[in-house]
Amino acid sequence: MIAFTFANLNPAAAAQYLNCINAEPINYHDQQTLLQSPGTLPEAAPGPFADFVLGTLIEKDDEDRYYLRRRDYGPFQIHEHVFLDTPRDGGPFLTVLNASREDGLRLIRGLVEHATQWSREQYQEARTPFPRLTIRFPDNEKTFEGDLAVYRWARASAPSLIATTALMALEAWGHLRIAAGRPFNDVFNDILGPDGSSVAFLSVAIDLALAHWSAAADTAWPLATNPRLLQFDEDRFRHDISGVNRRPRARGQQIQAALRVDLDARPSRGTRLLDSIGHYAFRKDTTALTRLRTALEQARDELDDEVKDNQNRIGELRATVARALRMTDAANWEAVTSTLRDGTQVEAYQFKEIPEEQQARDDLASRASSDLLRMNIRLRIQAALLEPSQPTPALLREALAWAKAQPLEVESKPDEDCENYDAEWNRRAVVMAAALVARDYEAEDREDVLTWARPILLTASAQNDREYFGNDQIEHNTTACAALGIISLFMRDQDKTTRDMILELSGYEHPAVLEALAQSLLRLGDVNDRIPRSIIRIVMASAVHPRRALGVEQQKENDRLHREAIDAAIAIERRWLDGESAEPSWPELASWRSRPRRGIRLGNEGHIEDDHDDDEPPSHYVHEQAIAKLAHHLIRFTINDVPVWVKDLAVHFMAWTDEANGPHGEDVRERDHRPDTWNIAFFDFIGVFSVALPHSEVVDLFLNRIVNFNDEAFYDAMASFLRGYDRATVATDTRAPENPAHVRELLADRIKRAWNYRRLGREKGFTSETHAGDALTAMFYQPSRWAGTRRPTTPANWPGLQATMATLTDLVVGAPTSGYLAALLLNLIESSHDKALIPFVVQAMAAWCAAYGVDRNFWAEKNIGSRVCAWSDAVLTNDATVHAAFTDRADELFRCLDILVQSGVAQARILEEKIANPEDGRKAG
Repeated sequence: MIAFTFANLNPAAAAQYLNCINAEPINYHDQQTLLQSPGTLPEAAPGPFADFVLGTLIEKDDEDRYYLRRRDYGPFQIHEHVFLDTPRDGGPFLTVLNASREDGLRLIRGLVEHATQWSREQYQEARTPFPRLTIRFPDNEKTFEGDLAVYRWARASAPSLIATTALMALEAWGHLRIAAGRPFNDVFNDILGPDGSSVAFLSVAIDLALAHWSAAADTAWPLATNPRLLQFDEDRFRHDISGVNRRPRARGQQIQAALRVDLDARPSRGTRLLDSIGHYAFRKDTTALTRLRTALEQARDELDDEVKDNQNRIGELRATVARALRMTDAANWEAVTSTLRDGTQVEAYQFKEIPEEQQARDDLASRASSDLLRMNIRLRIQAALLEPSQPTPALLREALAWAKAQPLEVESKPDEDCENYDAEWNRRAVVMAAALVARDYEAEDREDVLTWARPILLTASAQNDREYFGNDQIEHNTTACAALGIISLFMRDQDKTTRDMILELSGYEHPAVLEALAQSLLRLGDVNDRIPRSIIRIVMASAVHPRRALGVEQQKENDRLHREAIDAAIAIERRWLDGESAEPSWPELASWRSRPRRGIRLGNEGHIEDDHDDDEPPSHYVHEQAIAKLAHHLIRFTINDVPVWVKDLAVHFMAWTDEANGPHGEDVRERDHRPDTWNIAFFDFIGVFSVALPHSEVVDLFLNRIVNFNDEAFYDAMASFLRGYDRATVATDTRAPENPAHVRELLADRIKRAWNYRRLGREKGFTSETHAGDALTAMFYQPSRWAGTRRPTTPANWPGLQATMATLTDLVVGAPTSGYLAALLLNLIESSHDKALIPFVVQAMAAWCAAYGVDRNFWAEKNIGSRVCAWSDAVLTNDATVHAAFTDRADELFRCLDILVQSGVAQARILEEKIANPEDGRKAG
């Protein structure tokens, strides 16, 4: 890297270095280093560097690997990410251009034309001619190849960021050359290239022409004579002013001071080629205007002669030419006074539209404004209904007025296609408005408003909406939105009609409706503690489905029987709520059918008998996602005084879950297809719930069952349980658990009996089996590895950590060769600088030293030693009284530090000095 940085001091050596490098055989990562951080190599040896870039980025097709072609993975395949952090002026590409015009143009043109060939191959595969575009210049005629997507490459980073970076460098170079005094015509021809070049170069040429119009007017006018190019540029202009294709600037990235080019600030970003035609209409020299008008008329006549295979496309091009011709006439421009940003008023000319076209534009703008206002009010209604903040009376009146102005059609028609999504959203928004006013409207005319809202809510709740199954977002389901409104009505008046409608909704199995009901269970329980139980029982009954039949008629019969079972459950709940019968028991869930895991046989010796599947599968199955949503929302009942029925339900679920994750036993093979979604939600709820229970009940009802699970089921259940338990433990609105240390002791004992822990204790490494690894992260108060962070879930310097450190340290000491456990322990202690943790850290260090000894990989390269020293140093620095805790274990600690020093951990020597000479350490600090 140092050599690259100072390569410009010895250009001959730089050229020799690059000439000796062949892009193919060198390591892939070495290629990336040269491309991303070339230092001054592009400046010192622009030609060899261009050769290296072209040879590296343009990979040759391998005839033997026909399935891996350029069109499969983009024009530059795996190299696209190389220039993600490249400066917006083109980085090393611009450096090559500045150092050598010929080499720079060869590099840019090679990359862009390669990407264009990739696009051409796609057309060839589809057996479609590759589009061409012809520009008639006074001295010659040039053809450019590519479609609108290729033209966009100068802005859009898809499909190739490399091509975009090259074109940006070309534009920046053009601005610099023109600013340096080079004739515009020379730069213009360099940009366009030879006949048959990519249409992407036209985009750069137009950028330069619009940015330097005074110098470009006599040269660039032919660009405005091609109607298709005018349309391409109109597309570019719309994207520019909307910011769609504007690439975000990397943090700390600045435009190179020596270049003084900010492409986003160039005039071309706010103007379009079509507008430049007006400049010619007012010039004294009419030569260019005459040529421009003649060329446009010729283009119009050629359009009339074309085969009318696409009338719409030809009509658009003809309209573009007609507009351009009108712009060449000064009579179609009127003088106006414009105000600049600084307040200065200037005289200018504005093109006068044909009345019909102006009316069409005004109508289009009016529709766009109307659509924007409608979208805005719908989003505000949605946010007010779903977010906890109370909506303002003004918003409620606005939402009510808008909803009443809509058609009274709230029922979705099954024959409507997806193009009517806006109308579908409109219907949902009307239902949301009805639910919103039912909940929050408090004006004197509330009863009149409810007279309008009730029928809408009842109709929407009873319909079979054409929605998106699997999506539990309430705002995307009309029935779920109506459910919120009906629940709000019941909360007010506890009317029997709305109560029965809530029961009916409980049997509606859409996830969004279940979400609306489940998140309202606690509120419903505040007004009638029986309603949540009824809802839960109905959901449980509806979650038990007959197993799908092969025949259509049999499946219809199964669906009918399932619906009858739901209706029967609803009827039972109605009788109980009306006081006509006793409370029903919790429904029995169908047996869960897991699959025995097949064994693996290596060689012919011995024989492993596979577990056999049950001959007859159960007649019914459980929709675990539905009951899992219930378990998630039952957590709300554990915050204050827990109702007795919640405990009974938890015990009922635990019995079914125990069986679903079985059979258990030392001789029983692991099972596949366990209820994983349910397990995560249920054991998370049980963990939170256990904080509110006496410890003896937690052990008897839940933990004793969990520790009897087979390994994988135990790991998964334990991880979810502990994360729920820990979350409730550190919460401010829950009770303090009775005996958190014993909870972890029980689970740690079970971990030690598993084969994974035994493997961790005999093999050196930093990995763990997936299920066991997740359980261990939970044991050490850390989130799932999918969370992407190693920070513990406990608060910083949490005092509760001391209660369980002995158990956790014992796990680490029991498997001292496990770098996985070592990293988990260090992640945890780094969240606290409590001196009470010092004995546990020293104990773990001693175990690691005994297991690894002097080992540079473990202590230095894996940062175990440096992390231990950094934590110890932080504890010494933060607490002046902590020195005694270290000196009490000085002999053992110094032996460990000596091993760290020998392993290359320099911080260990500094820590030794601080512990041995505390006064010197404080003076130095």
